[in-house]
Amino acid sequence: MNRFFLADSPDRLRRILASISSLAVSKQRPLEVVVREPRREKTGGQRRLFHAVCSDIALELGNTPAQIKHAIKVDFYGEDVYIVNGVRYVDVQSSEDSDREEYSRLLDHSYLWAAEREIVIPDRRRPPNHNHRSER
Repeated sequence: MNRFFLADSPDRLRRILASISSLAVSKQRPLEVVVREPRREKTGGQRRLFHAVCSDIALELGNTPAQIKHAIKVDFYGEDVYIVNGVRYVDVQSSEDSDREEYSRLLDHSYLWAAEREIVIPDRRRPPNHNHRSER
């Protein structure tokens, strides 16, 4: 059983707590309750920036943007290697699974990845104090 609740007012929180307290729970059937701030999805601007950075690097290295994107993601997320019927497969986490904060780290990592290879690309990131209404 998976349930997701979003409390955006004290009244809503009270109703959620009442709902949770009515669930059947015991030592044989425990429940895990996780409380956290809501997930903030990555922005369209972040996606566009990552693709632009990968394109800039690809031009310098002579690869496709997709190849660079894959290489950076392998370096950032790591690889999941598994065997099926004697055949080795490699999988990389999709950046679509990342929230806004992790995607920001991926963007920073892509600039670092380029710098470590002595690739100079334009820094397209906004200054830290820049506020843009559509991406809040």
